[in-house]
Amino acid sequence: MRAAPTVVAISFVLSGLIIGDALWSTSAIRYEFSNLQMTEWPKLLLLVVVMLAVCAWPWIVSFSRAFSDVGYRSSIMFAVVAVALATLFYSPIASAPSEGIGYNVIFFMLSTWAAYPLSLMARIRED
Repeated sequence: MRAAPTVVAISFVLSGLIIGDALWSTSAIRYEFSNLQMTEWPKLLLLVVVMLAVCAWPWIVSFSRAFSDVGYRSSIMFAVVAVALATLFYSPIASAPSEGIGYNVIFFMLSTWAAYPLSLMARIRED
């Protein structure tokens, strides 16, 4: 079995942890979470699941392609680029003012959405 599916899964978790840590390091996010009532947690969980479904499509598609003989290299390339993008966006998210946090998260997601098709175009051919 190839390691590509594992690499993509680890990339998803690492990217999520890096961006999550950047978000949690801002005082605005910590303040919002500290004021949540017990009845608001289920709504927040539903919102997080919906956001994950929308934001995670490049990892999901890359994970499914990682099992094929043709797509595993581009999946690994996307996984590495996604973690690099998360690392690149850590500082802008963590140090942004309140209104800039969301913009930087959106820029990160758009960057990963663009990185997936680019990783397909930059395939390494096997000779």
